[in-house]
Order: sequence, then C-alpha cells, then structure tokens
Amino acid sequence: THYLYAKVVSQQVEQPEGSGTYVEAVRVYTAGEAEWNADQQAVVGDAVFNNTYAATGTLEGESQLKVTKKVVGAEFDENMSFDFTMKLQKAVATDSQTDISDGVQVEQGGQMVVMPADGIEATITGGEGVTDGQKTVGFGKMTFTKAGTYTFVVSENAPDPAEDHWTYDSSEKTITVTVVDNNDGTMTVKPQENYDTTFINIYYNPEEAKSGSVTNPNGSTSDNASAATVGSVIEYKVNWVNTAQDENGKPTVATVVVTDKLPEHTSLVEDSISEGGSYDADTKTITWTFESQPAGAMGT
Repeated sequence: THYLYAKVVSQQVEQPEGSGTYVEAVRVYTAGEAEWNADQQAVVGDAVFNNTYAATGTLEGESQLKVTKKVVGAEFDENMSFDFTMKLQKAVATDSQTDISDGVQVEQGGQMVVMPADGIEATITGGEGVTDGQKTVGFGKMTFTKAGTYTFVVSENAPDPAEDHWTYDSSEKTITVTVVDNNDGTMTVKPQENYDTTFINIYYNPEEAKSGSVTNPNGSTSDNASAATVGSVIEYKVNWVNTAQDENGKPTVATVVVTDKLPEHTSLVEDSISEGGSYDADTKTITWTFESQPAGAMGT
C-alpha cells in the first residue's frame, strides 16, 4: 500500500497573468510514497474554505456621544448630581433596511458587549468642570460592527416626585449616527452635526423671589422691609424665571408675566417702576410683561 499526503491551500491568483484580476484558486501540495498524476485519483477529503470579512468603527474620547446639564436659578455645586440614560431606539442596515441592533457595542466591566436593551447611563455632578452653570460628559466608548443608521434616545432620570421648586427637563433628545463601511476593515462613524442633548433644570422659589430694602426718614437703612416705619421708603426687587415647557416637557420660549401687589398701608412712589411695568391703582397691582423669553431666562 502506498500513501499520498495532500495539503490543500486556497489563495488569490492573478488570471490571466498581468490582467490585474484575481480569482480564488485551490492548490494541492503532495508528499509521500505515491505520485499524483492525471491518470490517478486520490481522496483528500472535503476541503471547505470560509472567507470572512469584518470591519469596525469606534466613538471614543472627544468623539463620544455626549449629554449636557444646565442649571438655572441655583448654583450648580458639588452637591448636585443628575443621571441620564441613552437607549438604542432603532438600527437599520444601509442596503437591506434589516434590523442591526446587535451592531453596536459598549464598554461594560472592562469588555465590549452588545448594547443592552435598557441602555447605558451617564452621571453629571456639579462643582468641578461647571462653566456658566453647565457641564458636559460622554457616554463612553462605543464600537460599531455593522454599517447602517442608528438612532439613540437620551433622557434624564428625574426624581419622582420632583424636588420642591425644581422644574425638570422631561423631554427626550435624539441622536442619529451613520456608519459607513470603507471596505478596508474600517468603518466611518458620523454622529449627526450639532445634535442637541442639553437638559435644562430650573430652580425657582416664589417665596425667595421678592426682597425689600428700607430707607428710613432719619437716613438709616435696612435690608428687612419689616423694619419700615411711617415715612420710610421701601424698594422691592422681584426676580423672575421662565419655567415654561412645551408638550414634550422641554423648556421653551414663552412670554413671562410678573405681578406684584403693594402691601397694605403703602403707596407707590411716582415713576419708581422699572423694566416697563404698569400700575393698576384700583387693585394696587404692578404688572410686568416680558415677551419671547428663552427657556430658563431670568431677570429682576
């Protein structure tokens, strides 16, 4: 009995030579006591060649998907903390429009896993890093393995019930990410330009909105309006904030109307109303109207 050992190899071969066109070819290498020729047959087994292609693209560092918290009416200090969730709403392949929800991975426990159905979270804490009452953080590293369009939804995990005097932004923000296969093992990941994931939380306590200072007839002054006597002049300041929201719970532009009634046993000093306020002598009420104020706008 003579044995023939065969090694089967798949490789790219230019055909015809010099054409620049390559085909998949199978080449058989033999060794042993027998010879391979056209008049003989040898069983070499089933030769199956599986060629696979994989490409990935990653968002990390400055390219991470981000969320911003803005606090109005209070200092955004280290005692404040806000939690957010980002979920994958929809993912469809570029060509077939089939579901590719398993095509995005996130980092959990030191390894990359398919993004969970309940999403991933980010926390923003006040104090360090806060600029002009706001701070931004990222949701972490994300790797995409399938080309297509991914739609993410970001929401704030507001306390229920909300804390006293706080208005929380209860809207949902959407981010669309397009992933393109470059056919070289890499993918280009493009979040939509200028996406808005800023959540505005507003603090306003009407009991703290009004303050008064007193100048007495003898020239003495006080920051306590209750210290007024007959003949004293009381200067009141009323703070206001636009806390309006649209039907989706998003802070929105609105007209703000502020009213204040003169205390008993007082009368209005002529021409003392600022900011375009009007006075109704019958009801002793001052009204200010501020039109088209941006979300979270405030004034005195």
